[in-house]
Amino acid sequence: MVSTMLVLILIITSVFALPRTSSCSIAVATFDGTGGVSGEIEIDEDGRVNVDLNVGGLDGSQCEDGGYEFAYHIHTLWEYDDLTPRFGSDACGSAYTGGHFNPYGVQTCVAAAAAGEEVDYYNCEIGDLSGRDGNLRRGYNDGSIDTTFTVATGCKGCDARLTPEAVYGRSVVFHCNDGSRLFCAPFDLQVYDRNNFKVKKNKRKN
Repeated sequence: MVSTMLVLILIITSVFALPRTSSCSIAVATFDGTGGVSGEIEIDEDGRVNVDLNVGGLDGSQCEDGGYEFAYHIHTLWEYDDLTPRFGSDACGSAYTGGHFNPYGVQTCVAAAAAGEEVDYYNCEIGDLSGRDGNLRRGYNDGSIDTTFTVATGCKGCDARLTPEAVYGRSVVFHCNDGSRLFCAPFDLQVYDRNNFKVKKNKRKN
């Protein structure tokens, strides 16, 4: 009787078990070299944000500091029909990229830090990336920018985090140090095989 029950449990488990997969999704905002900016912003399923850019050819003359330092945020929209990055305050304006991604309706992370609060997942804008990890500065020699950090709760039993799906159809916008919008690009979803790190397909095409 016991052995029969064990067999039944194994059969039921095998029927309803979810198939194992090595696929993962990632959100990618790509700068293709247009306007002197190349590289990618990636957000993975663990909430890890990776910035790998080169802005050596960027014309930052509209910025007070010549485009040396940038704030950057996830914005709520991408109102273009393609994935081509845009440049300038008009092309990256609110009509095309919206405002900051802020699902909890809270203050910026910069404001939270200025008030002496510890910046965490819930008490400031999820999309305020530079408020969480600091402004980006172009490299002295070749214009390279490289940083990695995680946007997640980091507490056991509560795995809230920034996900690729949350930013799909949204954009990343880079600002001059005076707040004006300088360049921007949309997030696209990709699926890759974590065993060999090869992208298998794109979710959206130009």
